[in-house]
Amino acid sequence: MFFNELLGNDNIKEFLNRSIESDKISHSYIFEGHESLGKFSFAMEYAKQLLCSSENMNYCLEKVEHGNHPDLKIIEIEGKSIKNKQIESFQEFVQIKPYEAEKKVVIINDAEKMTTSAQNRILKVLEEPPSYGVIILVCKNSMELLPTIKSRCQLIKFNRVRRDEISKFICDKYSVEEEKGKVLSILSDGAVGKAIELVESKTYNEKRDFVIGIPRMITEGQLKVIRINKFLNDNKENISEIFGILRSWLRDLLFYFEIGESDLLVNIDYIFDMREQLKYIDGEKLIKYIKILDHTEDRISRNVNFNLAIDNMLLNWQEV
Repeated sequence: MFFNELLGNDNIKEFLNRSIESDKISHSYIFEGHESLGKFSFAMEYAKQLLCSSENMNYCLEKVEHGNHPDLKIIEIEGKSIKNKQIESFQEFVQIKPYEAEKKVVIINDAEKMTTSAQNRILKVLEEPPSYGVIILVCKNSMELLPTIKSRCQLIKFNRVRRDEISKFICDKYSVEEEKGKVLSILSDGAVGKAIELVESKTYNEKRDFVIGIPRMITEGQLKVIRINKFLNDNKENISEIFGILRSWLRDLLFYFEIGESDLLVNIDYIFDMREQLKYIDGEKLIKYIKILDHTEDRISRNVNFNLAIDNMLLNWQEV
C-alpha cells in the first residue's frame, strides 16, 4: 500500500518497509539526493506508515495528507532559510508525547537551509532523542549540515529514476505520445518531479522553442540580440531553468557536430534544427559559447548585477 504511487528507488522502499516490520526504526534520518527525486514524498509516505495503524486508517491518512495530524510536524523554509524560531517550535513539539499514534514525526524539508543557530538547536534533540520521535531531514546536499548532525542520523541516498520508467509514467498518466514522453524523461534528468513539472507547464515549450533559437539569433544581428536580452530579463526568476535548457542545447549541437546523431542527444525532437544551426556554427564556437554561459551563471550565482552579467554574455557571444 505505502510507496506504491512513488516511482523509482525501490531499494529505499524496501528498506523503510522492513524497518517498520522489524521494529528497527531510527530516531533520525537524512533523505539526500538531487532536486525533484521525490525525497519529500517518500518522507510523507514513511510518516503515514509510522502514524497510521489499521484502525481508522483512512481517517488517519486523510489527516496526514491535509497536514493536520497532531503527531506530525512539517517544517519548510521561511524566506530564504529555516530559522531559530522554527526549530524552537520543533523542540516544543517533540517534548510532548504522541496524542494519537505511537510515534511523533518531524519532517524538515530543505534541511540544509537551516541557519547555523537552528542546526545547533536541532542537534540538542538529536543527542537525546525521545523514544517516540522520528526526525527526517530532507536535503539535496548533506555536506551543508553540521558533521555532528550527520553523525547522529541514518543517511539514505536517493538515485535518479531510469528514463524508461519516467517515460512510461508520463505517457500513462498524462496520455502523451511515446516520443514526447521519451524527450521529457531525458530533459528531467532522472527527476520525476521535474518531469511532472515539464508536462504540466503551460509555458515550458514556448520557452524551450525560444531558447533553442538563441544560437542562430546571435548570428542574425543586433535586433535579435535585443530580443534575446528582453527574453532573459523577462525570465529572470527562472534563469536557472533557461540556462539549463540552453546548456543542454549547446552541448547537443557540439555532440552532433562531432559524432552525428546519437543516444547522447537530449533534444532529440529538434534534430532538424540542429542540422540547420550547424550550417552557421562550428564546434570551436560552441565550446566558447558554453564557457561564456558557464561563466555568466557563476557570476549571477555570486550576486553580480543581473543585467550587467547578461549584457556581457551577449556581447561576448557576438564577438565569438
